Amino acid sequence: MFFPRTVFERLLSDWFELLAETVGDPRSGWDKIELVMRAGFRFFAENPDYVRLIRREAVDSGSHLGVDLASVIRPLFDQAADSFRQAMNAGLVRQHQPEQLLLTGYGALLSYFSDAPFLGALLDADPLGEALLEQRLEHILAFFRVALAPETTPDGDPAS
Repeated sequence: MFFPRTVFERLLSDWFELLAETVGDPRSGWDKIELVMRAGFRFFAENPDYVRLIRREAVDSGSHLGVDLASVIRPLFDQAADSFRQAMNAGLVRQHQPEQLLLTGYGALLSYFSDAPFLGALLDADPLGEALLEQRLEHILAFFRVALAPETTPDGDPAS
């Protein structure tokens, strides 16, 4: 896998545009989180080599393409943490430490794609095949839905 810096930057720009579209959507709470997660998952499924390169840049501190990935991503990370805080304070999602929540999501989404060759050997199937991708996406969404959905009373009203 070889990505010239220009291809890497174009894909990074495409990722930022996708995030801007989903973040700009008027939905809130779990609906917004699910929208962003689905969009990210689909983008990474379409670009698994890009995910491996991002992970390599992150692990090697940008030594391959000379990109300070943390400084590029940091504004988005901070914005996402603030959005989570607002949703938590409004009671739209459960209370968690937002930065840790984002790191958990990062790992859940990106490691699946970056580790696909290894996972294929564990699963005896192509983890990037349509059926396993759908299964993984639904699992991640269900996991985060349980972790984030506000607690409710037996009649479905938010717990006080």
